[in-house]
Amino acid sequence: MTDRGSHAAMVSIVLTALAFLIVGIRTISRIFLVKRFGLDDGLILAAVCFSIGLSVTIEIQRSYNLGEHITELTLDQYEGLFKSSFACTFVYIAGLTCAKDSIAYQYLRFFQTRTSRFMAWSLIGLVTTFCVINWICSLLACQPLSSYWTVVQKGHCFNIYAFWFFSAGFNIVTDIVLCILPIPTLMTLRMPRKQKYSLIFVFVLGGFGCVTSVLRLIKLYEMYNSVDLSYDLLGPVLWSSIEVNTGIICACLPALKPLLTLISPWLLHSSSRDSSRRSRQPSFVVATPEMKNYSNPTTAGTSESGESGGGEIPVGITTSQLEAALSKNVERNVAQEEV
Repeated sequence: MTDRGSHAAMVSIVLTALAFLIVGIRTISRIFLVKRFGLDDGLILAAVCFSIGLSVTIEIQRSYNLGEHITELTLDQYEGLFKSSFACTFVYIAGLTCAKDSIAYQYLRFFQTRTSRFMAWSLIGLVTTFCVINWICSLLACQPLSSYWTVVQKGHCFNIYAFWFFSAGFNIVTDIVLCILPIPTLMTLRMPRKQKYSLIFVFVLGGFGCVTSVLRLIKLYEMYNSVDLSYDLLGPVLWSSIEVNTGIICACLPALKPLLTLISPWLLHSSSRDSSRRSRQPSFVVATPEMKNYSNPTTAGTSESGESGGGEIPVGITTSQLEAALSKNVERNVAQEEV
């Protein structure tokens, strides 16, 4: 056991625990505050399950002396290390895919134009398809497959590093697209400027996942030029865990807004009077097509409790009705402040 391997496993466990906690808070917020549990919520739960699996594979690699110099490994340790590294690849790809798809499905909650919705669906299809392709290529990387982790058995492997570099580049590009995609739609929302920019900032924070993808790519390049694979494997493995858990946390931030509004309304509202009036419930609840009564025009001016008017944003409305409701709320706020 090495200090390097132990530190990597500890970082992975801490990040996974943090992601698990945030996903738990998000789930509570969605079920008890928003009272809606969608496909994006299910995907992020799947992502954190894969993240737990990723931490398990990293702990197994640590037990086989991950981060140790290759000259100090026994044959059994070498085979165990790279066999668990092979398994690590699959849960890493699955976790990252679920996190990205969850973000894209969140966008569909408020995307109104045909173009923006088409781009979101296209991104979901592209990311999911690439996940399947990645799995297939990983299974076919070596013939026989066991030659991936054994030394004594001869076999043939295609250029694995070239495929890893391509996959890392794909992840970086999709991270950038996920970061930019919602901005045009969010800019058109008619709400107080401070609230609008805070909302945009929360979504743009997802771009931090791009930073972790770049750092992982750098570690992959270092491993490509290495003659001490077991020592330099630690970098890509550690940054794989950081990338997945960062993606999960970033995917949860927009969905945590109702809870943050309930706890600290001054963080998300444009005035103290506005915040005191809205702190009793989420201020930005985006309807989905699956919501009951979303097509019923009689629900456009009522909240879930059946009360009409007021400063609350109604739940169970279409996205176009939501925008109109936001606009009316802003006008009421301005009129009340003038009085």
